[in-house]
Amino acid sequence: MDAQSTTLSSSRMFSGFKEPAMRRLLPLLFVLSPLAPAKASAPDAWNAHYRVVVERCLAASKLDKPRPDGHLMLFSDEVGTALLVRGRAKKNDVRMLCIFRRGSETVEIQRVDDGVDPSKLRR
Repeated sequence: MDAQSTTLSSSRMFSGFKEPAMRRLLPLLFVLSPLAPAKASAPDAWNAHYRVVVERCLAASKLDKPRPDGHLMLFSDEVGTALLVRGRAKKNDVRMLCIFRRGSETVEIQRVDDGVDPSKLRR
């Protein structure tokens, strides 16, 4: 593509704007737009998300004195964020795995002890 065809195509692209100042401003906006901060990846937004995950997972566990047991684990948007929760239920220590789905903001929680022990699988 030569310089003349580039000039023609860009002039057609901005032909809907009648104001000369707006025609000069648009290319500048296209160049500077990647420099604008992205809200989804801002540290404050992630921090707020993590607080919501911890709060919702602890509440969903219905354990006495629930607390996070380890770090938050981030997965794809389809899976969400996982957190191990520890607490007491009927005088027993209990660990639960909590999955917080970011898209629907729903929580799924399961006792870790209720899972299938891989060492007991038939070979």
